[in-house]
Amino acid sequence: GSQGWTNKQFLYEESIRVPLIARLPGVVRTGVCDELIGLADLPVSLMELLGTPLSSPDGSDLQAVFQKEDAHGQEACYIFDLVPCHQSMDRGTDAWRGVRTARYTYACHADGTPWILYDNETDPFQRNNLIADAALGSLRRQLHAQTEQFAKQHDGMLPWEELLSRFGQREAWNRSQRHFGFPELEVPQGE
Repeated sequence: GSQGWTNKQFLYEESIRVPLIARLPGVVRTGVCDELIGLADLPVSLMELLGTPLSSPDGSDLQAVFQKEDAHGQEACYIFDLVPCHQSMDRGTDAWRGVRTARYTYACHADGTPWILYDNETDPFQRNNLIADAALGSLRRQLHAQTEQFAKQHDGMLPWEELLSRFGQREAWNRSQRHFGFPELEVPQGE
Protein backbone atom coordinates (compact mmCIF):
# COMPACT_ATOMS: atom_id res chain seq x y z
CA GLY A 1 0.00 0.00 0.00
CA SER A 2 3.01 2.34 -0.03
CA GLN A 3 2.62 5.42 -2.21
CA GLY A 4 -1.00 4.34 -2.73
CA TRP A 5 -0.07 1.29 -4.83
CA THR A 6 -0.16 -2.42 -4.10
CA ASN A 7 2.04 -3.80 -6.88
CA LYS A 8 5.68 -3.61 -7.88
CA GLN A 9 7.11 -2.26 -11.15
CA PHE A 10 7.82 1.05 -9.45
CA LEU A 11 10.98 2.76 -8.33
CA TYR A 12 9.91 3.25 -4.74
CA GLU A 13 12.04 1.85 -1.94
CA GLU A 14 9.42 -0.77 -1.13
CA SER A 15 9.92 -2.26 -4.60
CA ILE A 16 13.64 -1.86 -5.22
CA ARG A 17 15.32 -2.04 -1.82
CA VAL A 18 14.91 -5.74 -1.24
CA PRO A 19 16.68 -7.30 1.76
CA LEU A 20 19.19 -9.99 0.92
CA ILE A 21 20.15 -12.71 3.36
CA ALA A 22 23.14 -14.88 2.52
CA ARG A 23 24.62 -17.74 4.53
CA LEU A 24 27.60 -19.90 3.66
CA PRO A 25 29.63 -20.70 6.79
CA GLY A 26 33.33 -20.07 6.35
CA VAL A 27 32.74 -18.07 3.17
CA VAL A 28 30.09 -15.41 3.81
CA ARG A 29 30.80 -13.12 6.76
CA THR A 30 28.24 -12.52 9.46
CA GLY A 31 26.79 -9.09 10.05
CA VAL A 32 24.76 -6.44 8.31
CA CYS A 33 25.80 -4.59 5.18
CA ASP A 34 24.10 -1.61 3.53
CA GLU A 35 26.00 -1.65 0.23
CA LEU A 36 24.21 -1.50 -3.13
CA ILE A 37 24.09 -4.66 -5.23
CA GLY A 38 21.92 -4.96 -8.30
CA LEU A 39 20.06 -7.99 -9.57
CA ALA A 40 22.54 -8.35 -12.45
CA ASP A 41 25.41 -8.44 -9.90
CA LEU A 42 23.85 -11.03 -7.63
CA PRO A 43 24.27 -14.18 -9.80
CA VAL A 44 27.78 -13.11 -10.82
CA SER A 45 28.80 -12.56 -7.20
CA LEU A 46 27.21 -15.75 -5.89
CA MET A 47 28.74 -17.90 -8.63
CA GLU A 48 32.16 -16.38 -7.90
CA LEU A 49 31.68 -17.18 -4.21
CA LEU A 50 30.96 -20.77 -5.18
CA GLY A 51 34.06 -20.91 -7.40
CA THR A 52 32.04 -21.29 -10.59
CA PRO A 53 32.31 -17.99 -12.49
CA LEU A 54 29.80 -17.22 -15.22
CA SER A 55 31.23 -17.27 -18.74
CA SER A 56 29.71 -13.97 -19.93
CA PRO A 57 28.25 -12.06 -16.98
CA ASP A 58 26.03 -9.00 -17.29
CA GLY A 59 26.72 -7.77 -13.77
CA SER A 60 29.77 -7.09 -11.63
CA ASP A 61 31.52 -9.46 -9.27
CA LEU A 62 30.77 -8.08 -5.81
CA GLN A 63 31.66 -11.19 -3.84
CA ALA A 64 33.85 -9.05 -1.58
CA VAL A 65 30.68 -7.47 -0.16
CA PHE A 66 29.78 -10.91 1.18
CA GLN A 67 33.24 -11.48 2.64
CA LYS A 68 34.81 -8.22 3.82
CA GLU A 69 33.34 -5.58 6.12
CA ASP A 70 35.12 -2.75 4.30
CA ALA A 71 34.09 -3.86 0.78
CA HIS A 72 32.03 -1.52 -1.35
CA GLY A 73 29.05 -2.31 -3.53
CA GLN A 74 27.91 -0.40 -6.58
CA GLU A 75 27.98 3.38 -6.72
CA ALA A 76 24.66 3.18 -8.56
CA CYS A 77 22.28 0.39 -9.54
CA TYR A 78 20.18 0.38 -12.69
CA ILE A 79 16.46 0.25 -11.92
CA PHE A 80 13.78 -0.04 -14.56
CA ASP A 81 10.47 -1.29 -15.80
CA LEU A 82 11.42 -1.86 -19.43
CA VAL A 83 8.20 -3.59 -20.43
CA PRO A 84 5.12 -2.22 -18.68
CA CYS A 85 3.04 -5.34 -18.23
CA HIS A 86 -0.31 -5.98 -16.62
CA GLN A 87 -0.13 -3.98 -13.39
CA SER A 88 1.51 -1.04 -15.16
CA MET A 89 -1.11 -1.12 -17.89
CA ASP A 90 -3.89 -1.22 -15.29
CA ARG A 91 -2.64 1.97 -13.67
CA GLY A 92 -1.63 3.66 -16.95
CA THR A 93 2.13 3.84 -16.41
CA ASP A 94 4.66 3.31 -19.16
CA ALA A 95 8.20 1.97 -19.28
CA TRP A 96 10.83 3.84 -17.25
CA ARG A 97 14.56 3.68 -16.45
CA GLY A 98 16.60 5.10 -13.61
CA VAL A 99 19.31 4.71 -11.01
CA ARG A 100 19.43 4.22 -7.27
CA THR A 101 22.53 5.57 -5.58
CA ALA A 102 23.34 5.47 -1.89
CA ARG A 103 21.42 8.73 -1.50
CA TYR A 104 19.20 9.35 -4.52
CA THR A 105 16.54 7.65 -6.61
CA TYR A 106 16.16 9.02 -10.13
CA ALA A 107 14.00 7.89 -13.05
CA CYS A 108 12.96 9.09 -16.47
CA HIS A 109 10.12 8.01 -18.71
CA ALA A 110 10.87 5.71 -21.64
CA ASP A 111 11.25 8.72 -23.92
CA GLY A 112 13.97 10.17 -21.65
CA THR A 113 11.81 12.83 -19.99
CA PRO A 114 12.91 13.23 -16.33
CA TRP A 115 10.20 11.91 -14.02
CA ILE A 116 11.27 11.41 -10.41
CA LEU A 117 14.13 12.48 -8.14
CA TYR A 118 14.11 11.64 -4.45
CA ASP A 119 16.70 12.43 -1.80
CA ASN A 120 16.37 9.26 0.25
CA GLU A 121 18.50 10.69 3.05
CA THR A 122 16.28 13.69 3.79
CA ASP A 123 13.06 12.13 2.47
CA PRO A 124 13.14 8.39 3.32
CA PHE A 125 9.42 7.97 2.61
CA GLN A 126 9.85 9.51 -0.86
CA ARG A 127 7.11 12.09 -0.51
CA ASN A 128 8.87 15.08 -2.13
CA ASN A 129 9.67 14.70 -5.84
CA LEU A 130 12.59 17.07 -6.52
CA ILE A 131 12.63 16.63 -10.31
CA ALA A 132 11.62 20.26 -10.99
CA ASP A 133 14.00 21.79 -8.41
CA ALA A 134 16.21 24.13 -10.46
CA ALA A 135 18.94 24.05 -7.80
CA LEU A 136 19.39 20.30 -8.48
CA GLY A 137 19.89 20.61 -12.25
CA SER A 138 23.49 19.41 -12.15
CA LEU A 139 22.60 16.40 -10.01
CA ARG A 140 19.64 15.59 -12.26
CA ARG A 141 21.89 15.68 -15.36
CA GLN A 142 24.48 13.47 -13.64
CA LEU A 143 21.88 10.87 -12.64
CA HIS A 144 20.31 10.99 -16.09
CA ALA A 145 23.73 10.39 -17.68
CA GLN A 146 24.24 7.36 -15.42
CA THR A 147 20.81 6.08 -16.43
CA GLU A 148 21.63 6.48 -20.12
CA GLN A 149 24.97 4.73 -19.65
CA PHE A 150 23.29 1.72 -17.99
CA ALA A 151 20.54 1.67 -20.60
CA LYS A 152 23.01 1.69 -23.50
CA GLN A 153 24.89 -1.16 -21.87
CA HIS A 154 21.85 -3.32 -21.07
CA ASP A 155 18.88 -2.49 -23.27
CA GLY A 156 19.99 0.00 -25.89
CA MET A 157 17.29 2.50 -24.84
CA LEU A 158 14.95 0.60 -27.15
CA PRO A 159 11.20 1.05 -26.86
CA TRP A 160 9.66 -1.91 -25.08
CA GLU A 161 7.85 -3.27 -28.14
CA GLU A 162 11.18 -3.38 -29.99
CA LEU A 163 12.89 -5.04 -27.02
CA LEU A 164 10.31 -7.83 -27.10
CA SER A 165 10.95 -8.38 -30.80
CA ARG A 166 14.73 -8.21 -30.53
CA PHE A 167 14.79 -10.90 -27.85
CA GLY A 168 12.15 -13.08 -29.52
CA GLN A 169 9.55 -12.53 -26.81
CA ARG A 170 6.67 -11.01 -28.77
CA GLU A 171 4.65 -14.26 -28.92
CA ALA A 172 5.25 -14.97 -25.21
CA TRP A 173 4.02 -11.44 -24.51
CA ASN A 174 0.92 -11.98 -26.61
CA ARG A 175 0.15 -15.29 -24.82
CA SER A 176 0.33 -13.45 -21.51
CA GLN A 177 -1.81 -10.63 -22.86
CA ARG A 178 -4.46 -13.11 -24.01
CA HIS A 179 -4.44 -14.77 -20.59
CA PHE A 180 -5.10 -11.45 -18.81
CA GLY A 181 -7.50 -10.11 -21.44
CA PHE A 182 -5.21 -7.33 -22.66
CA PRO A 183 -4.63 -6.30 -26.28
CA GLU A 184 -1.89 -8.12 -28.17
CA LEU A 185 0.95 -6.55 -30.08
CA GLU A 186 0.77 -6.85 -33.82
CA VAL A 187 3.56 -8.78 -35.49
CA PRO A 188 5.45 -6.36 -37.77
CA GLN A 189 5.92 -7.34 -41.40
CA GLY A 190 9.03 -9.41 -41.94
CA GLU A 191 9.03 -10.87 -38.44
